[in-house]
Amino acid sequence: MESDAREIAICIDMGMTGSVAQWRDSQSQLGWMPTSYLKIPTCLAYDPKDNEGPPIAWGEECDGLPPGQIKECFKAFMGATSFSNANTVPGGPGSQRELHRWVCDYLGAFCAGVADFIDGQTAPGWRNATVLWSFTVPGSWAMFPVVADFKRLAGDAVSSCFPNAKSFRISTDVTEAAASALYLLAAGSANDKQYNVGSTVISCDIGGATTDVAVSTVSSAGRLITWPQLQTESVGTVTMEKAFWLHARHTFRSAGVQNPDQLALEMVRSWELRTARATFTKHQSEDHVKIRLPTSCNMRKWSPSETPSTIMSTIERGYLCIHKDVFESFFTQLVQHIEGAIDEAINTAAEREKHPSIIGFCGGGCQIPYVIKRLERRYGDTISTTYLATQPEMATVMGSTLIWEQTKLLEFISQTSFGIETDDGIRWRSPEESLVPLKFSRAYLWVVNFNCSKRGNFNTHRIIAATTIPSLPNTYLDALRLSKSKRWTIQVNLQKEKGAIMSWTKKYQVVCNISGPWDIDFRAETLATGQDIPCAVTGEESHK
Repeated sequence: MESDAREIAICIDMGMTGSVAQWRDSQSQLGWMPTSYLKIPTCLAYDPKDNEGPPIAWGEECDGLPPGQIKECFKAFMGATSFSNANTVPGGPGSQRELHRWVCDYLGAFCAGVADFIDGQTAPGWRNATVLWSFTVPGSWAMFPVVADFKRLAGDAVSSCFPNAKSFRISTDVTEAAASALYLLAAGSANDKQYNVGSTVISCDIGGATTDVAVSTVSSAGRLITWPQLQTESVGTVTMEKAFWLHARHTFRSAGVQNPDQLALEMVRSWELRTARATFTKHQSEDHVKIRLPTSCNMRKWSPSETPSTIMSTIERGYLCIHKDVFESFFTQLVQHIEGAIDEAINTAAEREKHPSIIGFCGGGCQIPYVIKRLERRYGDTISTTYLATQPEMATVMGSTLIWEQTKLLEFISQTSFGIETDDGIRWRSPEESLVPLKFSRAYLWVVNFNCSKRGNFNTHRIIAATTIPSLPNTYLDALRLSKSKRWTIQVNLQKEKGAIMSWTKKYQVVCNISGPWDIDFRAETLATGQDIPCAVTGEESHK
């Protein structure tokens, strides 16, 4: 049954280098922005002649613009401590006001794009629904002022592109750690020992600006309780890029290259560096990592004039050649900070006499094999490790959507009763938590069981779900008049199968598996063994 009040949740993950949105409504529609499952670049550009004007490009529109004109990686500067590093890289914001303007302008363009995208994907009128714009935030951000400032900027951005909405609200309640932890488990299996109820798990979301490490407890099938935020300083893959930029800038300055700062920055943004980062291994056969220079650099060959060293960087045939030991050092700060956070998580669990069952890795950093392999070598002998091999950078936004779905399901469960027609009237029951260990991502979190008796080869049952009221009716005719209700006719096939050794027992139960608000699957099973009995829904109707 469709709810009278349509609700839309738009979950947004604004990453340092890319952003993505996933939306879900109460009518079970699901959509992505963009549809390619690739993040939209988190960048924008202004007219150099009117730097106070609106942006002239955002996202992929910035491709081809001069590097010095593009504003990017601004998420890395959120917070007083992070902002103090803004002047260490070219193109950083000159003030908090300028930083906030970039964030608001980008979110305004992105959210407008999301709204236009949904216009073309769903039925008219969604803008008149109750719309939740949920933005995930790093757990390392202080609630005040960083999260509060970000929420204000997000609200201003949505208001500018969503002026005619009937009702919307902004949420920054979900941390990236909690969202990614939930999706990591959703992508796993509750049959595995590490996902048993009561198990302690560590999630590690390696992003561009931050790495969110969290400790959680599996509270039930499909649900987690995340522990308080850890204290270890959070860093992201930008630290590796900054280390590379400093090294490349030093090399270009030594070589006398023009505009060494901008040239090094152009290399940081290049696909060549991303490819080198994704393919680098400590034990590669080549002694040097070779990265093609931008076309704007005319230098083809250079080596230091001082005593040659095998680990010194050179320029050969239009490539920057970096010794593999030097290239490995670019990862040092990133890996050490992640190890520090995981160590703290393990020690925190030990203080509560808990031993983590698994460490799960996700985020864009999962696409850097060198980092993942180092972490697996450090912890793999004592704790099982796993990582998302497919779309690890989407874990946060998908986990955020799961959290919203769980919230709506709990609201439905608390307000709904289920009844089955019997000779003595309707027998009403409330949903109960499922204890059956199923595939985590497909687990039915709530069930209603009705015990029944065999009366022939086919038994027909009429089941109703309705909003709970103080006095639920006892007759089926009265129940038909309930508003916000849904009814099903279930036929259970109890006849003996041809060639079967034994027929079904007399006692069985009809199980209502609740996968979402008004989204119910039915099955029948024997009471003694839980063996499935064939059944089918032969009728269904709703009453608003």
